[in-house]
Amino acid sequence: MTRYIGTLAVFSIFATALAIGPALPQANTAARIKQCIADNKDEEQEPQVLQVYCTCMSGYMGPQELKSIKDWESSHPKEEETCADKADWED
Repeated sequence: MTRYIGTLAVFSIFATALAIGPALPQANTAARIKQCIADNKDEEQEPQVLQVYCTCMSGYMGPQELKSIKDWESSHPKEEETCADKADWED
C-alpha cells in the first residue's frame, strides 16, 4: 500500500509539472510585455503602438531570456528598428 501511495504521489507531481510547465513561458512573456509597456509609458505613443512594439520585441527574445525588453533592446538595434517600424512608432 505504501508503495502504491508513493507511486501515485510521484505520478501526480509529474502530471502537475507537465500541465504547468508550458504555461510558465507564456506567463513570463505576458509579464515581459506588460513591463515593456510600463517602461515606455512616457514615450507619447498610442497604447496599440506599445502593445505591438513590445509583443514584437518579446517575440525576438528567447523564452529563457532574463533581461527586460528595455535592457535587451539596447543590444539588439536591428530588432528594435524592425519592431518600431511594425508598430508605426512615431519619433
